[in-house]
Amino acid sequence: MTRQLRLLRAHGLIRQVARTHRYVLTDHGCTAITAILAARQAATAQLAEAA
Repeated sequence: MTRQLRLLRAHGLIRQVARTHRYVLTDHGCTAITAILAARQAATAQLAEAA
């Protein structure tokens, strides 16, 4: 789990809340997650049209 958190932080997708063990999405992380989820739910034909 630590490795995944470190990678997400390195890519700027999450940040740690000060003086806690919590993490929150950054603005860049919200954009990236939205795009990933949309691509995951889209059909291959839809992705080909968008490209």
